[in-house]
Amino acid sequence: MIAPLSRSYADARTAFLDAAAAAGARIESSPHPRRGLDGEQLAVDVAEVGPADADTVIVVVSGTHGVEGYLGSALQRHHLGQLAGHDTSPAFVFVHALNPYGFSWVRRVNEDNVDLNRNFVDWSQPLPRNDEYAELADVIVPSGWSDDEQQATLLALLGKLEEVGLERLQQIISGGQYDHPTGVFYGGTGPVWSHRWLREFASRRLAGVARAAVIDLHTGLGPWGHGELISSQVPAPSRTSVSERAGPTSRRCTTAAASPPSWQATGSPSPSRSRPTRR
Repeated sequence: MIAPLSRSYADARTAFLDAAAAAGARIESSPHPRRGLDGEQLAVDVAEVGPADADTVIVVVSGTHGVEGYLGSALQRHHLGQLAGHDTSPAFVFVHALNPYGFSWVRRVNEDNVDLNRNFVDWSQPLPRNDEYAELADVIVPSGWSDDEQQATLLALLGKLEEVGLERLQQIISGGQYDHPTGVFYGGTGPVWSHRWLREFASRRLAGVARAAVIDLHTGLGPWGHGELISSQVPAPSRTSVSERAGPTSRRCTTAAASPPSWQATGSPSPSRSRPTRR
C-alpha cells in the first residue's frame, strides 16, 4: 500500500531520507542554489541500494516536473521499503526531486520557468524552432487577465483549434519552444541546474556499467490509478502488458508503443531523442 502523499516538499524530503536510512541505503545530497517556498534548503537526494559495483543499474527519478514529485516521492519510499537488505544485482538508484524548486513551489517548471523535458537538446546546434507557437504566444500568455482578455484568449484558441485540429494544436503548444521565456513549455537558453547535475551524476555513477535503465516518474496521463509505460526502446511485440503495480491502485501497465504519442516534445532527457514523448 502506497503511503499518503506528503503535504510539502520538506515533508517529502524528510520522509524519503528516513525511508532510505531505514533501508540501509547509501545516501548523497546535492544542495540546490535556491530556497524553497517556506525558505527551506532544496536538494537532489540520491539513495542507492544493492552492490555499488553492480553491472546493472536501475535509476528511478522523481520530480522532473516538480509538482509531480509528490507521487513520485511516495512511490520511491514504497519501493525503498521493499528493498531493505537488497544486496544483489541490479543496484537501484533513487533520484529524489530532480527539480526540487518546482517540487517545493508546486510548479511543473524550474526556477527559470524551464520545463526540464524541453531542456535536453544539443545546445551546440541551432535550437528547434516553433514558429506557430510564436504566433500564439500572446494568446497563450496574455498581458492581463480581465474578463475581456479571457474571452479574447478563448476565442483565439478555439479559432486555432478549428483551423488545425486538436492534435496539431497540442503539438504547437506542448512540443516545446525557446523564444518566449514567460511562455509555457519553455526550454531555456542553455542547460539549467538540474540538467547539469544529472549529466554530471550520470557520467560519474554509470561509468563502466554494462546495462542501465532509467524510470522517470510522472503523473497526469491516462485513466485514474493506471500506469502507462512510455518507452524510448520499443519491445517486441510492439504492445506489451506488464502485470505489476505502477501506482497506488493500478494492477496493469501497458506500453504506448502501438499508440504513437499525440505530439512531439523536443528536449526530453531520453536515450533516443528522436522518439516522441507526451511529457
